Amino acid sequence: MNRNKGIGVFDSGVGGLTVANAISKTLPEEKIIYFGDTAHVPYGDKTETQIIKYVHNIIDFFCTKGIKALVMACNTSSAIVLPRLNGRLNIPTLGVIEFASRMALETSKNERIGVVANPLTVKNGAYKRTIKNISLNGTMVFQSPCKRWVPLIEAGNVSGEEVEEIVRQDLKPLIDSKIDTLILGCTHYPYLIPTINKIMNHGIKIIDPAKAVAEHLKKSLEEREMLSNNENSLHEFFVSGDPEEFQKMGSRFFGGKIPTVKKVEL
Repeated sequence: MNRNKGIGVFDSGVGGLTVANAISKTLPEEKIIYFGDTAHVPYGDKTETQIIKYVHNIIDFFCTKGIKALVMACNTSSAIVLPRLNGRLNIPTLGVIEFASRMALETSKNERIGVVANPLTVKNGAYKRTIKNISLNGTMVFQSPCKRWVPLIEAGNVSGEEVEEIVRQDLKPLIDSKIDTLILGCTHYPYLIPTINKIMNHGIKIIDPAKAVAEHLKKSLEEREMLSNNENSLHEFFVSGDPEEFQKMGSRFFGGKIPTVKKVEL
């Protein structure tokens, strides 16, 4: 396989750009091909059947691009679809849940971990299962479904009184449970970290899995001798919804201007 092929990264919207940005910083010579399924955002209010259909269509799209690795920068997809792939892809395929869980277990001192995620990810219970499978000490996991967070972020609302009140309401059960570690169970949520920090005890550690995913991806590519040697790789961005809106929002969240966004009908 050509080592200079792209790395596919996808999410329901702009949230996965936090992971794409971490990959770009960790592997600056790699080409990222990003897909935002903005026509269907948020995934948290969809059924499992819908999510499976969306993700398989996205995978079909990436197959046409000839990628060398795939990153599900989406907790819902990682929870629902990744376990069902059954070896369909013969390239490294990474989700975010395992890495976030391991980071949280390494960080927590009182073995009380909180998870904020969309309702479907919470209902699926992937974080609880993963943490309990890894932990040897009976770590307790407390979850809070945050159905309003992604729509706020996709609309560019990440601060202010209204946002703070919504975040405060959703964090209260976790604060009351005396957690010392909080997993951001959606790649959109890092945009709310300043607001979360205002509300939560500063002793509570926040886990954003983006960097861990990027580091593991680097290790996987190194083991396969698939690291790019192209210093002039140009990232590509695709969406299923409005490309202009994604470009405007995405450039702010990616940490650099996104020059071109193309719409794809799946």
